[in-house]
Amino acid sequence: METNLPIDNILLKKAHSIGGLKTQKDTVELALEEFITKRETGNGKSDKNVPYGRLRSRL
Repeated sequence: METNLPIDNILLKKAHSIGGLKTQKDTVELALEEFITKRETGNGKSDKNVPYGRLRSRL
């Protein structure tokens, strides 16, 4: 399924660099898989203190 999402370019570049994956698509897919796994196992709390309002504005 093709999806166009406005993703923060700085976050994407940093994740892509850290992940060392071949494509940005692979980076996003891995990030989503890790997010789902983390939430399903009960370890879903973020390691960063991201203001709730910032996250909420993205919904």
